[in-house]
Formats: sequence, structure tokens, C-alpha cells
Amino acid sequence: MSTPRKGDKGRGAAAAEINRSAAIALIVAGKTQVEIAASINVHKDTVSAWMREPEAREAIEAAKARLVDEAHDRFVALLEKAVQTHEKLLASEDDAVRVKAVQLAYDRLPRFAQKQQVEHSGAVSAPIMIVGSDVDVQAMRQKARALEARTSEQEATDDD
Repeated sequence: MSTPRKGDKGRGAAAAEINRSAAIALIVAGKTQVEIAASINVHKDTVSAWMREPEAREAIEAAKARLVDEAHDRFVALLEKAVQTHEKLLASEDDAVRVKAVQLAYDRLPRFAQKQQVEHSGAVSAPIMIVGSDVDVQAMRQKARALEARTSEQEATDDD
């Protein structure tokens, strides 16, 4: 059991620790010290004193790191779903759908082509494509336009 600290005002160590934990969670959630004080019914100076404690700063940094890790994991999962969806579109039997999927990829490619290096620290279950500056984006766009033109011609012929 922790000892009462400055700002506990006789509430008991357990209640103070609950308030501290709540204050840390609210700080990580982006609340101000004034908002936190009102929320847990303590003076703003009490919250300020808690936030200056090394244990509180460590807990805040740890909570923020967990949030970043969770967000990263969610982003990777969404990215994997996006790639899978794009692969399905590229495999579509509908030529127009395939053309749009190719165009989408080629329209985004210049952003990747400008990037010379991709650094990643962590495991990824899907491979990451690193595109260097030697990619001929213009040629890829021309191929996409040619495929789109052939698809348009085919659709016009089918409509007749």
C-alpha cells in the first residue's frame, strides 16, 4: 500500500491512487489539468503536483507508448486489408475495375518513387514494396492509359 502524498488531504492512499490513475488516463486522453481536477474533484494544484512526480511522468509516457503501439498495429492491419482489397480489384473479371485499380496504384506511385528508403522497425506479415528512383512512372501511366483505351473500345464494341 502506498503512503499518502502531498495533495491527498486525508482521503486515504487507495482513493488517492485511484485519482492519480484517473488523472494519468485523462492526461493521455488529452484533457487539461483544470479539466482533470474538475473531473476527479480535486484542486488543479493537486493535479499539477501529481504530474510533476517522476512516477506519474513515467506512467504517462508508458501509456502514450501503448497508444502509439496500438495505433500502429491497427494501421498495419488496415493497410493489409487495403492491399488485399486492391489485389482483389486487380484480379477482377471486369476490365474497367482492373483499369481503375491500376490507375489508382500508378497515381499513388510517384509518392513512393520519391522515397529512396523505407525504414521499418517491427514485424510485418506482408512484404513491403520499396520503390526506388529508377521506376519509370510515366511509362506505367502510359500502359494504364493504353489498357483503359482498349477497355473503352471493347465496351463500345460490346454495346453495339
